[in-house]
Amino acid sequence: SLTFIVIDPVAANPVAGTSFNISGQIVSDNGSGLVERDNSVLPNANILFSLDRQPIGFTATGGVVGVDGYWNATIRLGETFAAGNHTVEATYIPSVNYYVGSENNASFDSRGYSTMNFIQPTLDGIGQPSLNDRTNRGENISFTLLLRDNQGLAMGNQSLIVSLSETLQLANPVTVTVMTAANGTATGILTVPANMSVGPTDLFADYAGISGTTGIIGSNTSSTFVVLGATEVVISDAPDVLTAGDTMYVNGTLLDDLGLILQTDGN
Repeated sequence: SLTFIVIDPVAANPVAGTSFNISGQIVSDNGSGLVERDNSVLPNANILFSLDRQPIGFTATGGVVGVDGYWNATIRLGETFAAGNHTVEATYIPSVNYYVGSENNASFDSRGYSTMNFIQPTLDGIGQPSLNDRTNRGENISFTLLLRDNQGLAMGNQSLIVSLSETLQLANPVTVTVMTAANGTATGILTVPANMSVGPTDLFADYAGISGTTGIIGSNTSSTFVVLGATEVVISDAPDVLTAGDTMYVNGTLLDDLGLILQTDGN
């Protein structure tokens, strides 16, 4: 008997690295499901799958043909599966000589995802700010980012928003928008506020992604640099004349460039 596969419309819009369900029915030319001669369900009947005529780039589970020929399966896309419009093919290869194989296909849209990381400033092997990434408050901090999609391809002409994390809750946060070049990199500067606390502080970068059923999911990342503050020593009182053997007493202050006492972690 001839067989005919029907694939239900694929409503899912999966992202690379995630799964979606697919279902359908296979019937013989008399309208019944796949059955033995005694009308019991044909054992070991399975639907095989490919995507864009390729058997790689995904994994499939399920696909067993059941009562009245109904079947369902779960397909998990690989992490590097490309965003776009794709075709899923369902194929039945019979293991008995009284059914003829068949196939059908359906289309679906998938999305990719992005990865972003700081090239500068960087963290060392134990997650601490690099000694090269230090700047005085009131001066500029430079940064460089790299944006790629889930296939490892550079994403050019994309907008990234970079902020000083410590200022995000302020009325006027320190932030800048930069565009990626063809090689996926984006470079810019932010001015560190003159009254910012000294010590490690974070840069936060956010990418909104590309909307649509064949778009790219956004991403964010952060890195840390060190804010430095100048110090000022003032001698307020010291003796003008000393005799040999006398003890010299000196009074004064050690403050930062804002006139505040020196602190560690705010204390």
